[in-house]
Parts: sequence; C-alpha cells; structure tokens
Amino acid sequence: MRRASNCMASLLLLSAALLPATLDGAVCKSEYKNAPGGLVHTACKPPNRRCKITSSGLSSSKKTEFLKAHNDYRMKVAKGDLPNFPKAADMQKLIWDDELAEVAQALADQCTVSNGGIKHDKYDERFTVKFKQVGQNLGWAAASFDDPDVDVIGQVTRWFNEYQYFNPAGIHSLRHQSGPAVGHFTQVIWAATEAVGCGMARYTLQDDRSGTPYQKLYVCNYGPG
Repeated sequence: MRRASNCMASLLLLSAALLPATLDGAVCKSEYKNAPGGLVHTACKPPNRRCKITSSGLSSSKKTEFLKAHNDYRMKVAKGDLPNFPKAADMQKLIWDDELAEVAQALADQCTVSNGGIKHDKYDERFTVKFKQVGQNLGWAAASFDDPDVDVIGQVTRWFNEYQYFNPAGIHSLRHQSGPAVGHFTQVIWAATEAVGCGMARYTLQDDRSGTPYQKLYVCNYGPG
C-alpha cells in the first residue's frame, strides 16, 4: 500500500517468514545510512530514554500465530467468504521476511508515543535492502497491571475487522475512502505486498501518569507496501 493508503487496487495474498525470538538490537546496515532527506533509519536510532523494556521480541509460537492469522484472513477473502466482497482468484500465501521483522522490532523497542498515542515511523525510515516501499500496521494496549500475554491473533483480528467500514465498491479504486479508518485492513490484504515481518515490545514509560503504565506495542511491516 503506497504511502499507507486506505484503498487498494486488487487483492493478492501476502507471504511471511520468521522473526528472531529476541532481538539484541536491529543492525544499522550501511544501506540504512542513506535515508533520504537527512532522516535517521529506524534501525539506526538510539534507544528511547523514557522507555523501560520489560520484554522484546516474539517466541517462535507467536511468530507462527502472526503468520497464520494473516494467511487465514487473506484466504477468507480469497475464497469469497467475506460478506459483500468478491473472490480474489490470484491470492498467494504470505512469506515472512526477517529484515522487515528486524526493523519492525526496532520501532517496537522505541516505544514511540505521540500525545499519549503510538506513532508510526516515517515512510522513508523503514525501508529494507530488498524493499524500498514498506507499509506498516501498529497495535497498542495499556493496562494498570503487567500482563505478559501476547495477543497476536487478537491484534491481527482487530486490524482485519476494519473491513466492516470498507466499501467493497471501491476495491479496485486507488482513491482514499472517507469515513472510519480502514488502512489496517487494506494493508493486511494489499495486492502488491509480498512479505511481512513483525515485532512486539512490553514496556513502561518514565514519568507516565496515565494510570495504565504497562504498555505493549505491536508492529508489522509489509513489503512492498
């Protein structure tokens, strides 16, 4: 999905590989140091000093859940099992891309917040060696207690369930739709995407006074997106 567009031209199934169970920090590759406009690539940014990481990365079982959840929902669309949506005859399975996952994990480990909410990195800060155009979905949860549960399936479900607000008549249009946000849904089933990689972090933020200091950030990057 170019520039995180909320629309799509056609349906094509993504593919997915595996993400490291824990990440000791994304590698700031030489290619990342050429980010346009003087931007700093996400994998090259210093740690967020406000952020205290409780856990970082995904277990192998959670990686599998992330991959399967994406593919299950895409297959639902491909088969025409989504109400009012046409079948997508050329759907393929997602593959997982380790480098996409590394950069996604780097953003999760930044615990990036903006005015009390999560914040995407810039489009030109998340490219990989293989994918120059990378889309992104974020998910966030906060609680007053430390909950170690990593609800991967629930997160992908929340993204996908935006289909309820998507007008199927615009499925072949490149125009943005008005109304409730549907960008997470369209990114999950975006036509040109070949690969996905995800990361997750549990953390607290220094001087947080929200009453829900225990937070989780889920990040999936899609290439091309």
